[in-house]
Amino acid sequence: MSDRIRISGEGGVASVLQWRPGLADLQVIAAALLAGSGWIFSTNALKELPPLFFIGSRFLLAGVLIGAFARMPSGGWKLRELGYLALAAVALALSMTGWIVALAHTAHIGVAAFITATGNLIVPLVGAVMFRWRLPPGFLASAALALVGLSFLFLDRSSAFDASHFIFLGSALLWALNIALVKNTKAQMGIAGLTATQLIISGAIILGASWLVETPPSMPPSLAASGWFLASVVLSTCARFVLQFRGQQSLPPGRAATLMAFEPIWAMTLTVALFGASISVAQAVGCAVIFFAIAREVSRSADVAAATSATSKMHPKHINTKD
Repeated sequence: MSDRIRISGEGGVASVLQWRPGLADLQVIAAALLAGSGWIFSTNALKELPPLFFIGSRFLLAGVLIGAFARMPSGGWKLRELGYLALAAVALALSMTGWIVALAHTAHIGVAAFITATGNLIVPLVGAVMFRWRLPPGFLASAALALVGLSFLFLDRSSAFDASHFIFLGSALLWALNIALVKNTKAQMGIAGLTATQLIISGAIILGASWLVETPPSMPPSLAASGWFLASVVLSTCARFVLQFRGQQSLPPGRAATLMAFEPIWAMTLTVALFGASISVAQAVGCAVIFFAIAREVSRSADVAAATSATSKMHPKHINTKD
């Protein structure tokens, strides 16, 4: 067990640069690639589908498909758990509503992906404000790095901060709130079951909003738009989570978290390759700094959690049940 902790502690950015990929690594890399591809799938689907209808349908259908194979709780639900999960689903619905609206108006998908990725970084800050979590050592340094990276994204005149960027930042904050609420529950279900529950509830909420504010398409979507929609459901949602779950089971948490942090890099790469989008030197530097800050924090947090869990199993008498 101590060897596992030692190896996990050396995970993160350094281990990603020094390892030979195995099957589990490739599964998580593929999951990050599919997640990044989701930006492209969604952008193309939005050419014919209303934003809220698209993201609500995508989440609801993906949740049903994932839930069909997920392990759901055998016992009853506690009222507090239901409350946290309901609030988390509302936060997710609001986050994805903002994200899809901003995506429909953004001028650069790759830059937007890096802005959105900061949501994973600020989860500890949201938890500290809402649930009095202790901010982990090094968090403020990672947050400061991310702010520096964000400032680099908008140094030149061609990439001025616009309304969509504000919405992406708000979406990132709501995403962090969703994660913090989910982490604060003690729901007895697997990750897949929890994911399915969140997707179904948030998808239903967004579809309800779509029914209230959006005008349905006058004609059925084309074959191309239908293909992009199915790709976003099957590939960037269902297949992504299956590969991510399987890969994470066999990897040190720090390395798995760092590999998943490559999502905005894949989104940026695909945007440049497929859409011919340009990126300035300042934007490239900003993206690199943000990635380093995110990878540094998520890998450190995952390794600390793994070490704490292992220590608790070896010394169960020291577990504080009040926490």
